Amino acid sequence: RLCSSPDGGKGTYMDATLVGVVGSLAGVALGASTQHFQASARRKWELEDSEREKRREAYAQYISAVDEYRTAVVQYLGLLDLSASEEAKRSKRQEIKDIDQRLRLMDGPLSMIAGERVEIVRTAFSAVLGLFYTLESSDGKGGLDVEWVRFLASQHSQLIVEMRDDLARKPQRRSRITRLFWKRP
Repeated sequence: RLCSSPDGGKGTYMDATLVGVVGSLAGVALGASTQHFQASARRKWELEDSEREKRREAYAQYISAVDEYRTAVVQYLGLLDLSASEEAKRSKRQEIKDIDQRLRLMDGPLSMIAGERVEIVRTAFSAVLGLFYTLESSDGKGGLDVEWVRFLASQHSQLIVEMRDDLARKPQRRSRITRLFWKRP
C-alpha cells in the first residue's frame, strides 16, 4: 500500500484519469484548430497564386497586343515611305484599328485585376493611344510617325517593368494579433 488516503487511494487514480482525459481533449482541440488554421492559410495562398497567375496571363496578352500594334505602326510607316499602293496602306491601317480595338476591349478586365501602379501606367498609355489615334496630321499619317513609335517603345518598356514588379510583389501578411492591435488611419 503506497497511498494512505482515507478512501484507499482511489481518489488519486480518478484525479489522474480526469487530468489525462482533459489533457487529451485539450490536445485534440488544439491539434484540430491548428489544422484548421493551416488549411485556411493554404487556401488563401492558393487563391493569391491563382490571382497572380490570372494577372500574369492578362499582362502577357496586353503586352503582346501592344507589340503587335507597334509592329503594325512601323510597317505602316514603311509603306508610307515606300509609296506603297493605297490598298496596302488601307489594309495596314485597318489592322492597326483592329489591334487598337482589341487593346480597348482589354481595358475593362485588366483594370479589375491590375495592381495600382500598373493601372496608372496602363490608363495613361490607353488615353494617349486614343489621342494619337484620333489625330490627323498634316502629312496624312493620322498621327502615326517616328515619334509615336518611340513613345510606344518607351511605354512598352515601362508597362513591362511595372507588370513584372506587380507580379513580384507579395501581399503583406500580418499575424492575427498584429491585426487586432493595428491602428487604422
